[in-house]
Amino acid sequence: ARSIAVDAAGHAWVAGSTQSPFFPTTTIAPNGLEANPNSGGGFLTELSADGSSILYSSVVGFTILDIAVDDAGDVYATGVGRTIKLDPATNTVRYVASSFGVARGIAVDSIGQAYVTGFTTSSAFPTKNALFPELHNRRFNEFGEELSSPDAFVVKLSSDGDVLFSTYLGGRFSDVANDIAVDGSGAIYVVGQTQSDDLPVLGGLDTSLGGNQDGFLIKLANDGSSLLYGTYIGGSRDDEVTGVGVDGQGRAYLSGTTNSTDLPTVRAHQPTPGGSVFLNDFPDDGFAGSIAADG
Repeated sequence: ARSIAVDAAGHAWVAGSTQSPFFPTTTIAPNGLEANPNSGGGFLTELSADGSSILYSSVVGFTILDIAVDDAGDVYATGVGRTIKLDPATNTVRYVASSFGVARGIAVDSIGQAYVTGFTTSSAFPTKNALFPELHNRRFNEFGEELSSPDAFVVKLSSDGDVLFSTYLGGRFSDVANDIAVDGSGAIYVVGQTQSDDLPVLGGLDTSLGGNQDGFLIKLANDGSSLLYGTYIGGSRDDEVTGVGVDGQGRAYLSGTTNSTDLPTVRAHQPTPGGSVFLNDFPDDGFAGSIAADG
């Protein structure tokens, strides 16, 4: 399993990938999303509030990396090559949006607009109303083949699946987005990892790259037209932010991994890296923190 979301009834939706021909299903895949029985696919499974029964389960023909559920009970799934909106009550696909590179995170707001993030190395990524319309660090080999480093991307979809905006997000080296959230005012929060020392950071707590790779948090306006704040997250070694959530006051809560012994900590339950006995086998140490609404 790669992702979990909880609907208004307290039902847990779990998504991921499977190659098992015996994966438990309650229905066939929605029309147009059938999986190849020889190669497996992604799964969407709904569990009852007490976890005692499967209410919905289907295997679809693409790898799912994240899911979200809206107030009406529709399910949004994204992953490699496509994003879908599903009505599980009728097992009907409301829309399929594709060509978004590798999408690692999805969020949905109160009116059913979806926000998708991930990464792409393509200079042909479809941008619209873009804050950053071009791929950073585009380069080619001697045969004319593109060898560009990945950029993160952010896409906003209407409740019907139309693209409202689509933009690159990154600097001159590798940038990958892992998760996305949206707050009550519509502001968009994107997190991931970066090797760029020129990431667009504004008013954040850390405006310089610490190690070879830092985590990052960037907050965008709801229409994608402006950067509200941006910050690196990390110490002197490799760091990555893998998850983000936002509370009612606009505070962002982050989680991820770090190799840094100098990761900034405040009122920390564990202020120094743990598990030193296993450091050589398990070099990453998980971290969690919160960021004020203004960064």
